[in-house]
Amino acid sequence: MITKNSPGETLKNHIARFWRFLTDPHPSVTEVGERRRAQLLSTLSVILSLSFTWALLSRPSALFVFMFFLGLTLTAYISSRTRFYRLGAYIIAFGFTSIAYINIYNGEASSIDNSVLSIVPISLILASALLSQGEFLFLMIVTVFATASVRAYAPAHLINDPAFSYGRTLGVTFSTGFILFGISAFRAASERARLKEAQTVNTELQALTASLEDRVNERTQALALVAEISAATASILEFSRLLQAVTNLTKERFNLYHAHIYLLDEEGKNLNLSAGAGEAGRVMVSEKHSIPLSREQSLVARAARERKGVIVNDVTQAPDFQPNPLLPDTRSELAVPMIFADRVIGVFDIQSERAGRFTESDANIQTALAAQLASSIQNARSFEESRAQAKLEALVNLIGQKIQRAATVEETLQTAARELGNALGAQRVQAVASARARRAVSMQEQN
Repeated sequence: MITKNSPGETLKNHIARFWRFLTDPHPSVTEVGERRRAQLLSTLSVILSLSFTWALLSRPSALFVFMFFLGLTLTAYISSRTRFYRLGAYIIAFGFTSIAYINIYNGEASSIDNSVLSIVPISLILASALLSQGEFLFLMIVTVFATASVRAYAPAHLINDPAFSYGRTLGVTFSTGFILFGISAFRAASERARLKEAQTVNTELQALTASLEDRVNERTQALALVAEISAATASILEFSRLLQAVTNLTKERFNLYHAHIYLLDEEGKNLNLSAGAGEAGRVMVSEKHSIPLSREQSLVARAARERKGVIVNDVTQAPDFQPNPLLPDTRSELAVPMIFADRVIGVFDIQSERAGRFTESDANIQTALAAQLASSIQNARSFEESRAQAKLEALVNLIGQKIQRAATVEETLQTAARELGNALGAQRVQAVASARARRAVSMQEQN
């Protein structure tokens, strides 16, 4: 939807663009403070030029004075639009101030008081806005000196003027300059403080940005590792191989001290170690290492009970950490539950030999890996159950076929016993038929 500006808003936009055209600094002036001063000089020059033009038209009798002022302001404006804008600031500050003392020296001033007090304070005000603190201080010293030595160069009729008050003129000049210098010093100090604060904030933002970028990169790399591990184990359907591959890859890719997987038993009472990386993992699995789900002093059991990741970045300070002699260098640990269909099926536990190794981001990454692992475990279990069921059905069919080939009851029993014994791995199997069963078989054969 396109909205049109009202005539008033359009006029304001045109005026704003025209004013920017008149006052925007030269492109070579890039520093923020310098651009402000150049723009202020342009603005003041435009306003003063318009004022002196109006005065010139209103009082043609003062042609020389207003033409001189107009010339100064136009020159200052032209300078303000170039990279030499500081020249315009000097013209405004020193040019306007010198007019008062030139008039006194030439005897053209109506009085010393009027010449100094009507021009110098305004000139100092403009100078305090346009010049640097050091430049303004120099102008103030020159102005006070010119006022203090006015008796040395002013004509006698101005000195002897009864309205002339040397002390008042010098006091006003000095007080005005001193007050403006104090304001300039305060403003400069404030600007320095703001600049320092801005630089500090900018430094902190840069550090924060760099930190965020590092964290994003780390998280991206970690997610890529999770995807790599998931892809590498996606084709493994053998249960034990899957678990062992995940622990080995996790330890290697994430540069960990150890990684192992606990699975919850069917009764939901014990977490049995099902796979572990390296030799330590193989030994613990062979020893059938197990942790009761109710055990208080166990990070693994706590992660399963609370259904969320548990981080301990200094195991020496954790009351529920149980040291393992096979893993003596563990300093930090992260345990995350493996949840499938809203049911905890086990815990994925990783360890590092460095204290402070794990963060919440690591917990989120490992939780994502644990979720995918839980799904893969269920798929592997389903595959093994299907394969076992298929083997059982094939075996039953084979035994049935062999039994059907038997010609007598005794041969049938012997075949069934032999095949069942082979299937069950029994060394000896005996089948005995009752006399009633024998008579029933015999009667069926006679019929």
